[in-house]
Amino acid sequence: MVSPQNLTAACAAVGPAGREGAPPRKVLPWGLGLLLVMCLVTVGQSTAALGWVLPRASAPSEGPFGGPDRSVTTYG
Repeated sequence: MVSPQNLTAACAAVGPAGREGAPPRKVLPWGLGLLLVMCLVTVGQSTAALGWVLPRASAPSEGPFGGPDRSVTTYG
């Protein structure tokens, strides 16, 4: 996605007098579309639909005396 600062710099360099809003208007729908796609991916990863994409923490293993094995680091 193109940043607004780059669009402003490009408009200033080219000098489209009176048409400074045209490039941002063309980029805005694409930016909103990208935002929607990223939101759908995030929601999908929090459900079973795309949950397989994220790594899962394994269950803690038992130590030699039946208690939790403290040498294994688990996250989650």
